[in-house]
Amino acid sequence: MGQPGDVLEARGIEVPVEESLELAINVLGVREDGAWCAIALEMRLRGYGETFEAALAELRGAIDAQVSFAVQNGNLDQIFIPAEPHYFKLYADVKREVPVASI
Repeated sequence: MGQPGDVLEARGIEVPVEESLELAINVLGVREDGAWCAIALEMRLRGYGETFEAALAELRGAIDAQVSFAVQNGNLDQIFIPAEPHYFKLYADVKREVPVASI
C-alpha cells in the first residue's frame, strides 16, 4: 500500500463523537487493486470502499465503534493508537502536492 503509482488523497475530517465533541482526524486515502482504503492516522483504523467517499463512510463507522468501546470500558487510551510512521510521511507528501478538501 502506498507504492509509486497509487492514487493517494490526504484529508482532514471531523467526526462527531458526542453532542458537543468532535475529533479532528487526518485520513490518508490509498487506491489499490481497484478499491480505496481510508486510513485514520491517529487511530490506526481503516475503511474500505469502491470510492474514497465510501471508504470514508466505513472509516467513520469504525471510529464511532472504537470511541464507544473505549468510553464504555473507561479506557480512553484505546482511542488514539497511531498508524505506522510511513503513513504519516505519505500523508505529509500528499498534502504538499494535492489541494485538500475539507468535509
